[in-house]
Amino acid sequence: MKKNIAMTVLALTTGVGLVHAEECQLPPQQANSPRTEALSKELSKTNACKTVKGLSAKSLKTVWLALLDTKSTGGKRFETPPPAGTPTGKVFALGDKVPFDVSAVAQEGLVSLTVAAEGTGKALKLPQYVAGQALLIEKMQPGTSYNWVLVTRKETYRGSFEIPEADELQEMNGKLTELDAQGLSSDVKAIYQAAIFEEADYYFNRDMILASLRNGKK
Repeated sequence: MKKNIAMTVLALTTGVGLVHAEECQLPPQQANSPRTEALSKELSKTNACKTVKGLSAKSLKTVWLALLDTKSTGGKRFETPPPAGTPTGKVFALGDKVPFDVSAVAQEGLVSLTVAAEGTGKALKLPQYVAGQALLIEKMQPGTSYNWVLVTRKETYRGSFEIPEADELQEMNGKLTELDAQGLSSDVKAIYQAAIFEEADYYFNRDMILASLRNGKK
């Protein structure tokens, strides 16, 4: 009787351990290059639950699949899709700045870009465009939505994005700061950053990180 009870307890404990491991650790995943294969193996040695409080291996897997698939997922849909690299949806401002990358449509011939705070209609002063570099839109205000219109000689693109309230930005910044202290390699750290943004629906920030990883810039 005692032996049966002991075996039952061991089975339950083992089962809980396996579930915990599945929730917190991502086994090596499918790769599309030697670089991503090596990154997958390195990522599998980390523990998501311990690296960032509240993060799970499920988020890491979602981001990993997105890394291998160049199609954008999540966020608002537009009749004319905004060019890759342009901000839409919920955006985490870096300081008070949001990058606006127009390189995807630069060959169409840039005519104008207007960014205005919703409600006020006041257009923001924009920096001069330098080929190959994203524009940095400054003085982004928490709790504010912005609309933008990008005109090229071929097409007019429209989009909108929102800077969340200060308390949400502070919470996100806390998770990113916690991640910085873990001593991870730059590529693994980038995957974790993307997963943090994925969980909070910051798809623009997630996609920026994944694009940099694909281009080998991280």
